[in-house]
Amino acid sequence: MENKDTEQKKPPRRSFLYYYGIVMLVLLLLNILYFRL
Repeated sequence: MENKDTEQKKPPRRSFLYYYGIVMLVLLLLNILYFRL
């Protein structure tokens, strides 16, 4: 529970990295599909 309190005070870096990773994966998938088409 204490970890959540500290995370709330500081900017959530894990969520940002996770979101950035998802965006990169989506872009890679779109590029593969575009090249196949």
